[in-house]
Amino acid sequence: MKKIILILTLIFPFTLFSQSYIVTEYKPKTDSLLSYFDTDTSSLNYYLGIPSCKIKCDDTVLISSISPILPINIPCKQKEKIIGRSCNNRETMIYNFNQYSGKLQGYYIVYHPSKNTWIRYTFSKNKIVKIVEHFYNSLSTKPKVNGMKNSLMALVEMDENGRLKNIKAQYSLAGKKLKKGSFKNGDGTILFYRADGSLLRSVEMNNGIPDGDCIYYYPTGQILTSGEFKAGKLIGVWNEFSIEGKTLITTDYN
Repeated sequence: MKKIILILTLIFPFTLFSQSYIVTEYKPKTDSLLSYFDTDTSSLNYYLGIPSCKIKCDDTVLISSISPILPINIPCKQKEKIIGRSCNNRETMIYNFNQYSGKLQGYYIVYHPSKNTWIRYTFSKNKIVKIVEHFYNSLSTKPKVNGMKNSLMALVEMDENGRLKNIKAQYSLAGKKLKKGSFKNGDGTILFYRADGSLLRSVEMNNGIPDGDCIYYYPTGQILTSGEFKAGKLIGVWNEFSIEGKTLITTDYN
């Protein structure tokens, strides 16, 4: 049967590599600020543009630029009951997953360019059933989690539909436990950090999505960027500041 080339488009937030992995990011307009938005410079902004790759499924070839956050469609249809799939861009594996009778089942893993595990989900019949594990791009055993050698960044609880529910724990690259903020059961303020433990971002949440003030910080504590969300979308005026407090650029999202 003639192969069909299918473009699989998945919707996902800006994917600057920061500990804000699960919450819509503000994309800085000032290039010199980009490094301050990263928690791990060995993957500096790699995920601004997820490489595309091909997955062969029966008589279909899917060209996929998959979200590193969550798939919103089943990547492949299949005749077999149990099957493993992977997405590769040349020599770089982007993600892999298992399916049972056409539904996501078991681990769904996204990788750093170094091939270390970045995000690991556990699915049952297309639903998330366990805590989502996020890792730094570093091999470490601090703190230990399920025998993984990667350095644990955070344990995140999501509901079965993929909506953010709780931050169970967050860690610096050295394994120090970090404060989570007031966020609980989808509401409150989340705190995100860089690998060194410095505060990166605070964002107000409502029902699992950004809704309210959002502030990014320099490692020294000065305000880097500030603005507001409404129902997950950037609204109003967002400002970027120099470390001395000078306004570098203003963007009006209205």
